Amino acid sequence: MNVDKSKELVNRIIGDVGGAFTTGLSYIGDKLGLFQALARYEQCSSEELAVETNLNERYVREWLKGMVAAEYIEYNPETDTYFMSAEQKAVLTQEESPVFASGAFQFTISSLLHTPKVIESFRTGGGISFEEFGEEIADAIDRLHRPWFDHLLTSQWLPGVPGLKERLDEGISVLDVGCGLGRSTVAIGSDYPKSQVVGIDPHFPSIEKARKLAAEKGINNVE
Repeated sequence: MNVDKSKELVNRIIGDVGGAFTTGLSYIGDKLGLFQALARYEQCSSEELAVETNLNERYVREWLKGMVAAEYIEYNPETDTYFMSAEQKAVLTQEESPVFASGAFQFTISSLLHTPKVIESFRTGGGISFEEFGEEIADAIDRLHRPWFDHLLTSQWLPGVPGLKERLDEGISVLDVGCGLGRSTVAIGSDYPKSQVVGIDPHFPSIEKARKLAAEKGINNVE
């Protein structure tokens, strides 16, 4: 046995486990609005953030320390306060940002919570229906992919297909299969108003939210 290779694997496992716990803490911060609240301050203490979020100060303090260790937020030792850089705010709190990534925490934790069902599927075959995952998975997928659909789909991806942008500009029928919460469907309909876009998805709660998104955006050429 190569001892050095064994140590490399052990170190990789330690890093992966640390990342798993960081993902869990980040999911908590996203879910409880801690990132969002911290982003509103220039700098703040754990006590101030606990009051702002109506949470227990001890837990908030330990969460802040964990996020500093992960380099997701910043710490000022001179004032014992915490803050976020512009880059951290864009990645962790600004859902309209092209680099927003907090949906990844939600998707990961929501998926891992179904591990017992996956284990049972290993034994019996079959699988897990999408309805069993609950609405949080659908919301997480939407948040995870939003930067792509808001900033890349119609500006880079579709124009990258030879002749497609011209046809969309002229007006064609588009079928968006697996549209989820409608982010991609609405993006296509919005940027190509002469085309008719139909989004389909087997998850009815997602379709309801997709219809709401289209109505909010005032898009009339999507269904």
